[in-house]
Amino acid sequence: MKAIFSIILLLGFICAKAQDPNYPPAPPPLANIVAAEYWIDTDPGIGNATSITVSSGTDISNASASINTNGLSNGIHRYGLRTKSVTGKWSHTIISEILIDHNPNYVSAPPAITNIVAAEYWIDTDPGMGNATAISVSAGTDIANILATLNTTGLSNGIHRYGLRTKSIDGKWSLTNINNFLVDHNPDYATAPAAITDIVAAEYFIDTDPGMGNGTSITITPGQNISNIYFSANTTGLSNSTHYLAIRTKNSDGVWSLSNVVPFLVNTDFSYPPAPAAPGNITYAEYFFDTDPGFGNGTIIPVTPGVDLSNVSFVANTSALNDGVHTLFIRSLDDWSLTNYVSFTKGNVVAIKLLNFTAVANGSKALIKWQTGTEEITDKMVLQRSDDGIHFIDIAFMNAKGTPSSYNYTDEHPLNGRNYYRLKMIDISNENAYSRIETVYITGNDGFKVTAFPNPVTDKLQINTDTDIAPSAYINICNMEGKEMLRQSLTSKSLEIKMAGLSNGVYLLRVINGQHQQTIKIVKQ
Repeated sequence: MKAIFSIILLLGFICAKAQDPNYPPAPPPLANIVAAEYWIDTDPGIGNATSITVSSGTDISNASASINTNGLSNGIHRYGLRTKSVTGKWSHTIISEILIDHNPNYVSAPPAITNIVAAEYWIDTDPGMGNATAISVSAGTDIANILATLNTTGLSNGIHRYGLRTKSIDGKWSLTNINNFLVDHNPDYATAPAAITDIVAAEYFIDTDPGMGNGTSITITPGQNISNIYFSANTTGLSNSTHYLAIRTKNSDGVWSLSNVVPFLVNTDFSYPPAPAAPGNITYAEYFFDTDPGFGNGTIIPVTPGVDLSNVSFVANTSALNDGVHTLFIRSLDDWSLTNYVSFTKGNVVAIKLLNFTAVANGSKALIKWQTGTEEITDKMVLQRSDDGIHFIDIAFMNAKGTPSSYNYTDEHPLNGRNYYRLKMIDISNENAYSRIETVYITGNDGFKVTAFPNPVTDKLQINTDTDIAPSAYINICNMEGKEMLRQSLTSKSLEIKMAGLSNGVYLLRVINGQHQQTIKIVKQ
């Protein structure tokens, strides 16, 4: 762990300079709001609705107004609200719904809560209400923070279940709360690791490994933690192209660390664009679900104009969405930003308790493990994989065991690069839910490596790979909404793509070669 941390810190000399995009001139100052009006059910037209008294200003937040509902029938009605600036321009109309119900039916008050007077527990087998081991309690309506000792004498090593319930003064028993616990009287403890030794040497090489101890030496001060070490790597004589820098360290026992390898680009005549204009204020933000209604047509997110809008919170209304997986998109306006998105699931909770779900790299494979706490009415589970965290495919199916269980699965052919895994859980009523998403990064799977430069790109993008090309290999370029913008066959280890026809923005380049693929984020300027 020490060696890996040291390697990461040694890489601090590598830096990149990102260029801001060209921004338009600052917008004119905001005009005062001088009037407001509302209508119910039918819009009589701009300026013809019921007037609302306001104090003139650029921001009239927290203004209160009473809406006249006299004469409205019981049921759902709509009201519209809009404002007018001192320049005579009206805002968009914000429409909301209200419910008129003059005679609602109220449920009767519930009976008074009665005292809890008894409690009991059982282990593994329920002997029936009132027949389990008693727990001493003080009578009361709330007996929180009560401690009890469970007798585990005679239990075998392994996982057991205990049930806990209480009884009211009316003689009614509560539902039984069931949990798992582990009995292990003689666990095997690992031996203590050896003391950490000092790092005493470091070296680097470019492109070709000359062997341990034969790289170019890096001056360091010996120690267990050599953070914030900087050095210059000599690139004299390197051709304009992509190269690979490797760094490793040696401890006082003479043991070398793994070599940390990163690509870098040598381009001695790179043309940099002129500096962009100073950024303007972000004045508007909006969101939408699943389908883009067009710039400016999403649901408004209230913001205070500024160059940097951090920690903005808002509530997204999901009431009109069907149960299932959806995508929330957010963007802001000075010049329109890129659209940020995140996937989420709306729906019923499946009757399964997932204790944990993990995914880790195991060489060129991915190992996925999970454990359930309950799965009494669970039908089956589906393991899914994605290369972008949005679009998933099924890779494994398994029937539920019906009792708390542990599962594992090895993905023999993960994607080269980033892999996203999640578990889809389906119950006997065909309701489903999803686990959290776990990410596994597979490096150098079967030697499949891809580089793309220059990045950012303005006209032509050069793609190189050092792997044999499959007959069906191809590349495609998608925008951040997942729409394919370009597709081309890959017939050799080097390919040049013309990017001039694409709009400026961020794209995903995917190189698909047989069972393997790699995704690279590309910026078009």
